[in-house]
Amino acid sequence: MIDRIYIEATISDSIPGIYSRIATPNLRGKDDRTNRITVARRVTALVLLAAATLALTDSLAFGVTRGGPARPAPAPATVEVVNKAEQHLLEIGYLNGPANDRDVARSRYSILAFQRVERRNQTGKLNAADAQAALAAMRPTPRETGYSHVEVDLQRQVLFVVDQTVGVTRVLPVSSGSGKLYTFEGKTSRAVTPRGRFTIYRKVSVGAKRRLG
Repeated sequence: MIDRIYIEATISDSIPGIYSRIATPNLRGKDDRTNRITVARRVTALVLLAAATLALTDSLAFGVTRGGPARPAPAPATVEVVNKAEQHLLEIGYLNGPANDRDVARSRYSILAFQRVERRNQTGKLNAADAQAALAAMRPTPRETGYSHVEVDLQRQVLFVVDQTVGVTRVLPVSSGSGKLYTFEGKTSRAVTPRGRFTIYRKVSVGAKRRLG
């Protein structure tokens, strides 16, 4: 009852006299029951029209578009801020090599790893918000400490290289098995990344790998 009174009062305030104008014309000569039904139908139509008008007005006022509210584009970061952010990422283990090395692929993968660890939007680029977050970021915390090892976080899809004294010294983005079937050289298998603890039984340096290749 309270809701109906509120709606009728709002309509009366917004459109003065509208009820009397739609209720009285062309109703003479009809019985009271027919008059009440006709008036109720017209008032219902008016309420629906008013509600649709208010909804459209609110949508335009708040910038609502079809499919949800329009989101402004992320603000770009200045070159100076990006350089400072990348220098800090270098210091906490995300970048490998000098921060002024403008290797696009290396920089993109490092930023992608940072965004995955911090659960940010994964773009591989630093906008203004990402750069500020990078400047305030701390060195990632490994699951285990006290000995040198490699950790793979399957949930965040990153790899940590952990030093027994420093902690995480390198963070890399990874792509683990999706659990789906794939076919390679005529053999169908399921892409699964095993979980558990494993021992490194062979190491190959980058230089030796290049010579062997």
